[in-house]
Amino acid sequence: MSDIVLYQPEKTAIQKALEHCQKFTQEHPVAIGVAEMALGAGIIYWGVQSGMIQIGSDLAGSKLAEIGGSISASVGAVATPLIAETFLKSIFIGGVSGVAGVTMVPAIPVIALIGGGAAVFGAFGYTATDMIQKFFEPSFSDYVAGASVVSIGIALMVDGARRLIKDERVLGATSSFHDGLLSLKESSGEIVAKSWDDLQRIIAELAPQSPEDGMAKGASVIAGAAIGGSLAAGSVTVLGSHALGAAALSLGIVSAPVWPIVAGGAIGLAVGAAALKGVKSLNEKRLKDVPPPEMLPPGDSES
Repeated sequence: MSDIVLYQPEKTAIQKALEHCQKFTQEHPVAIGVAEMALGAGIIYWGVQSGMIQIGSDLAGSKLAEIGGSISASVGAVATPLIAETFLKSIFIGGVSGVAGVTMVPAIPVIALIGGGAAVFGAFGYTATDMIQKFFEPSFSDYVAGASVVSIGIALMVDGARRLIKDERVLGATSSFHDGLLSLKESSGEIVAKSWDDLQRIIAELAPQSPEDGMAKGASVIAGAAIGGSLAAGSVTVLGSHALGAAALSLGIVSAPVWPIVAGGAIGLAVGAAALKGVKSLNEKRLKDVPPPEMLPPGDSES
């Protein structure tokens, strides 16, 4: 495991995020773990889109891990722990090669990186646009003032997934978040987006299957949600089972057995790709006052 320490700004942000998730799930039939994962992914998507997160130095994109059991897309709540497991197994610390050698950076599923919170909601079967928009109404700047966007987003995704998983063997072998310490399992999966150029190549392949830019503009208003109210409901089925699914499979960001289970996330993936494809470079937009995740030396820890 590699540890990332979270200090008071991150802890405050996470507490505020949890309060938002708890309030939302009291009013809507959504599992709090799913809401927490979606908010974490939304915060990361917002960070990528706004230039606070650099792909390759702050964060990388991973292939979605294999489903840990035999399920079908129709089994509902029975599938929830297994979908959470495949996301959690895809969150780890991995090596990214660069000019200075190999750097260890956190990785999350590239589907969440591009599709944000809507892709996570959709993967768990929640595709009601109005509900998702309501969830992402608060500004993400409320959560990240003076804090590490990457640390907050990943901690929420990890903590949310672990709420949904019941298998102690899985929990013992995957990334965790406890008492202000985010512990990431090392190199447990495949990294498919090691740089901004890698991510752009994936987006370029997905974007032709996505809505037109005009349809995606509504998504930028609720950036982390990566979803637009102007999309027809039928787009989920069409994009999920046909063009976008084929593109995702060919790019190696998800496997054939997994895609049908998480295809509800296609709507977020589609709009997220359309919204991001116009962004040429984030280097000039990076905010210098946003701290990167602080990695602790191997074997060291603090709460």
